[in-house]
Amino acid sequence: MNDLIDKICACKDLKKIRSVIAILANWLNRRLEPSEKETLKKELHKALLGKHFDKETADDCIKRMYCITKSNAVLHAPFVSDRTCAELYERYKAQIKDYNVYDFMVVLNNVIANHYNLLRGWWKNEEWSVLLIKFSEIAVNWLNDDDTPYRGEKAWCVLGA
Repeated sequence: MNDLIDKICACKDLKKIRSVIAILANWLNRRLEPSEKETLKKELHKALLGKHFDKETADDCIKRMYCITKSNAVLHAPFVSDRTCAELYERYKAQIKDYNVYDFMVVLNNVIANHYNLLRGWWKNEEWSVLLIKFSEIAVNWLNDDDTPYRGEKAWCVLGA
């Protein structure tokens, strides 16, 4: 099998490489259990991107987040648009150099899900834009946790793994 992988890696024809990958994917889809597929998908993701989110994995993680307000309303994520997250990431990226925009999106939405009632309780009449800055600063602080064993990979290791 290794000799075949070596041939695939040496191939310069992108169309052929994609064809081989499609064959492998179909073969694996027919033979692997759902849990095995998920494990393989995560391993391939880590091999390609490291322990960081991309658009697909970020969206998948964020869509499972929610919070219940003090008035028992259920608020589902995403709480912040991709565009706004990207703008906030640009503002804070110098402070979180080891993380990408998708890591930040996941963490920001998670912070909002976990601390919405707390911040709304402290600042009942505050505008959303001001609260969003406070949530962003909490997200940056969480990513920069000094005693984390997951330096530079905390978002993925805690929220995506």
